[in-house]
Amino acid sequence: MSIQPENNYYMIITTPTDYKLDVKNEFKFVGFPVRNRNSVMKFKEGDKIIVYVTQKSSFAAVLEVIGEPYCSYTQVWDDEYILYP
Repeated sequence: MSIQPENNYYMIITTPTDYKLDVKNEFKFVGFPVRNRNSVMKFKEGDKIIVYVTQKSSFAAVLEVIGEPYCSYTQVWDDEYILYP
């Protein structure tokens, strides 16, 4: 008999710059590349997301999914490079 956890855990890898933007945004949402759409659509409320920051080589946060995934192409950050939907 296999016991499945009620919630899943995921890890995302981000840059220090993007992490600062996420903190400023209070992690209200997190953007992902379109190539990760199938994985993101599996997220469900209560799942945990562990955030790893490159260049700092550290785990920086554990987030909890509190809503359904959605896709938007509206620019929400004011930086100059292309960001994820």
